[in-house]
Amino acid sequence: MNREEQKQKFIEISNLVREVGILYGNSLKDPSKTFENLPAILEKEDLADSIQDELDDHFRTQRNIPYLALDRAKLVRRLDDTLDELALAGRTLNAFSSNIPDNFGEKATSLADLVISITSLLAEAVETIYTSFSDALVICEKIENSKDKVVEVSFELEKDMMNNENSDWKQFISASRIISRTVSSVSVLKAASEVLVLMSYKYE
Repeated sequence: MNREEQKQKFIEISNLVREVGILYGNSLKDPSKTFENLPAILEKEDLADSIQDELDDHFRTQRNIPYLALDRAKLVRRLDDTLDELALAGRTLNAFSSNIPDNFGEKATSLADLVISITSLLAEAVETIYTSFSDALVICEKIENSKDKVVEVSFELEKDMMNNENSDWKQFISASRIISRTVSSVSVLKAASEVLVLMSYKYE
């Protein structure tokens, strides 16, 4: 696998992160779509696993640039982790969506938009790091700021659910599980961006 082929593999897996983020975000906005979107999410997760296997096989043969190969191997694992976590979030949403309040999708729109934005930013950062370390750092800073916003929005959403007198405990617990899993997914997305940050500092 030459350098250009390796680059395209990274871009491919990062675009899968973007696509899964859109699918999951849209499911958050409209939980009725979860059953329809989940198979596509899981299919893209499987495809990412196969790309990771290809890249791992390639990195095992690298001897001339071991440190760079090690960093890229770490990056592909973090990207795969994001897809694993988003898939788990999709499964959670699918499992608990029948018990959440009717207005959950509307209330979760801001959270969903942040997930879509962060996954798109991560895909952009992966492609950008091949041409500009400084530009990749700027994008990763946006991910950091968006992650902080996710924590804030999630807290407010959960508090709103708790204070809603029309929601019973079953609805609250179901919504809370979905929100928690979404935040966990964003934390893993941020961890992937941190690998890009360290690579930028190291090789710039």
